[in-house]
Amino acid sequence: MALTWQQDAVAGNARELFEVGRELCERLGTLGGHTASLGRALHRAVEDHDRFVGTLERRVLVSARRIRDLDLADEDLATPQPLEESVRPLTAPELLEDVPEEGVVRIRRESRAANGGPLG
Repeated sequence: MALTWQQDAVAGNARELFEVGRELCERLGTLGGHTASLGRALHRAVEDHDRFVGTLERRVLVSARRIRDLDLADEDLATPQPLEESVRPLTAPELLEDVPEEGVVRIRRESRAANGGPLG
């Protein structure tokens, strides 16, 4: 009788572990989607920053220099510090599927475990 209870407990634990594992895989897929979305947003922010710097250097500072050359400004412009931060790239094999030409890392939406294979 005790052996039956023990087997039932093990079977129950296995079912619970399977459900928790499935839930974890779904959550990892959701997290991967959020990561991809955040990566696209950061990419757009960097592009916007670069356009801003380009306009500042090619258009605005040219006019500011002319004003300074005409002795119409009392002070020189402050020198902005260059942007030096970069994001930490994804490196875990579970998170990397392939890297498209534009450099955006795609995240797997399904794990191999969901398709019958081992995760990893």
